[in-house]
Amino acid sequence: WEAGESKMNLSNIPINEKVVSIYLNGSTFLLTDAGKLYASGVVNLSPGMGSSFSNSSKVYTPSLVKSNYAAFNSSVIKKFYTDRYYNLEDGTLAVAVTEDGWLYGWGVVNGGGLSLTKIPKLLLSPSQTGGKKIVDAVTDGGTIWALDESGSVWSAGKNLYGQLARNYNGEADSNFQKITIPSNKTITKIAADGFSVLFLAVDGDVYGAGLNNASQLGFPKSTPGCTIKVPRYAWGWPTGKYDEIEGCSKQPKLYQLPNGIKAKDIFIVSPGVFNPKGNNSYETEADRYRNSFIVTKSGEVYGAGSNYHGQLGIGSNVEYDIPKKMILDNSNSDSAIVGVEAEPVVAAYV
Repeated sequence: WEAGESKMNLSNIPINEKVVSIYLNGSTFLLTDAGKLYASGVVNLSPGMGSSFSNSSKVYTPSLVKSNYAAFNSSVIKKFYTDRYYNLEDGTLAVAVTEDGWLYGWGVVNGGGLSLTKIPKLLLSPSQTGGKKIVDAVTDGGTIWALDESGSVWSAGKNLYGQLARNYNGEADSNFQKITIPSNKTITKIAADGFSVLFLAVDGDVYGAGLNNASQLGFPKSTPGCTIKVPRYAWGWPTGKYDEIEGCSKQPKLYQLPNGIKAKDIFIVSPGVFNPKGNNSYETEADRYRNSFIVTKSGEVYGAGSNYHGQLGIGSNVEYDIPKKMILDNSNSDSAIVGVEAEPVVAAYV
């Protein structure tokens, strides 16, 4: 810490535990090297902080997250994830993957059918996945995707845009089921927002499912997929009528990188809500900020989706329906990109 800056009060964390990760979403979550999760903030905000905070409204010092499940309290947490955006409309979730390969979840889902509370609950275990441990999980917008040790993906929750990737859209499902990836590819990473999901295969191919109304899944939005209902607005006010538009994919489809280009990392970003532009079009202001980015094995960046503000970094704000290579500063031509971080308006690279 720099001199004069405030230091977080970690007095509730044993001195032999070190914080290794910090997560923010209405509350602050700290994961330690001992696999324990601590939280502070407003208890009533989703996703909640577990059973140890039931009599409090606010917690000012990070304290241990507990469950009514004894197995959770004695487990070592290896992975933790909470929604990237705090979205009251869909609810907000948190998921934790333990060392023994069990998946726990908690939070609030509006219409997702997951029947969760603000206390961690067991969602998926090796007994349900053919003996395969869960090794990672992602959640956003009321949907959960889990990755097992064999590279298979399981999904449950909301599915308005086909983001469950199970070849249908509309109906939510509280039961985890395995997703079929083309050619039975082995998946190594999942990236998702509240509307869409990307899957990175071990061979560097990328597949996408869910909302694709800005071609953010890496293939044209006109690609036959599924029809979605979007509310019709008249100068910012809902009319009670809906338009049906093409713009989603119910099953994973290949991200259209140029031939021979393979990915090593994936990222997708989208605003947490639909926000009407104030005219009578189904298109919304939020549609100007729906993007995905791919870091290639050679250290280049390709982006897809909206380019209204030039966030694809291609030298203009021209819109394209296929991925485009980001133009980087030639003064650092010998450097390779190792990661991407983005928010709904601006993309940046490191």
